[in-house]
Amino acid sequence: MTTDAEHMAAIDVDVAVGAIHMILADRPAQEQGMIIAMLTARWLASHMAAGDPKATAKLRKRLLTVHVAAVRSLIPHEEAEMLAGLRKRSH
Repeated sequence: MTTDAEHMAAIDVDVAVGAIHMILADRPAQEQGMIIAMLTARWLASHMAAGDPKATAKLRKRLLTVHVAAVRSLIPHEEAEMLAGLRKRSH
């Protein structure tokens, strides 16, 4: 069972993803990828272990590993949602 805070956080994520989707929608795949890569780089750059470059590198590596795993786990759901939307439009 989700809490109200978790539910609101999920709504905020959905709103943000929807807004970003609209920005990326009509751009070529390479441009979309570059935008996402730059956002990811900025996100990682904002995470630091103060005064410890080795710890910073380790932290960023761990964050990126978790991030890529999360992306991979979301692909089947997102693909199913897209295909369901296409099916609805074709009927």
